[in-house]
Amino acid sequence: MATAQAQPLNLLDELHIRIFTSRGVHIAADWNTQDVYSNFWRLYVNNRGGAKAILPHGEFALTPNRVHIIPAWVRFSCFNRTPLDHCYIHFDVLGLTANLVRDVFDRPVTLPKSRLLDALQAQWVGDMRAQTPQDLAVLCRVKSLAYSALGVMMRSLAPEQHARCCRHLLGQQSVTPAIDYIDKHLDAPLDNDALAALCHVSDDHFIRLFKRCIGQTPAQYILDRRISAAAHMLAFTAENIDSIAAQTGFCDRFYFTRVFSRRMGLSPAAYRNTDRV
Repeated sequence: MATAQAQPLNLLDELHIRIFTSRGVHIAADWNTQDVYSNFWRLYVNNRGGAKAILPHGEFALTPNRVHIIPAWVRFSCFNRTPLDHCYIHFDVLGLTANLVRDVFDRPVTLPKSRLLDALQAQWVGDMRAQTPQDLAVLCRVKSLAYSALGVMMRSLAPEQHARCCRHLLGQQSVTPAIDYIDKHLDAPLDNDALAALCHVSDDHFIRLFKRCIGQTPAQYILDRRISAAAHMLAFTAENIDSIAAQTGFCDRFYFTRVFSRRMGLSPAAYRNTDRV
């Protein structure tokens, strides 16, 4: 019995949500934005119909009074012509790499109604519309909604996709020392020898192990993390671009701009000025 219970606990400990923004605003045509592409997830609830996300493969209507999730790394455009109340959460899912998210969570989802989700949504929307001060109690309610919504989304995955997420989370434990070190030292040179030593394996074995567990080479993962960290700082801090380049391991602003623009489709300055509602 103890063995059967241990695996889910280990798995749960690998998945965390970090909240960036939780707000309620009134939108109309001013919400319209072309080519949105971000490293964070979005949760939307609107009180009226009319808003939609326009994707390469079609349109995604934001049905009123339902919870919608647009995963990170999904490219879309915002369109709305009807004045309405728009509540949103911007958040990150720690434990799921960008590579996995792009493969498995490649489109927006309207979550099915449930008693728990409806209750959490109603409480959160009430907080946002009343502009309740963002204290610890409100943060806990926001996180409860985000975790519950993500849980419903996970349950709706195809079995092979769900199994892939579980394997990914469990597999990361083999290279956790390297991942933790990378995330804390993005501004420093990161070579495979040092990362392999943290995992107590040889250089060659580390590269194979990392690719099997994460789905990317260490170099690919490091670049993803650097771009993601830079995008977060551009969106949610006032740090200047030269400082962001240095803090995320790019040798200078010009190289950073070239790499960031190639990956995100916008220069760092243009990305910072993009509307994020």
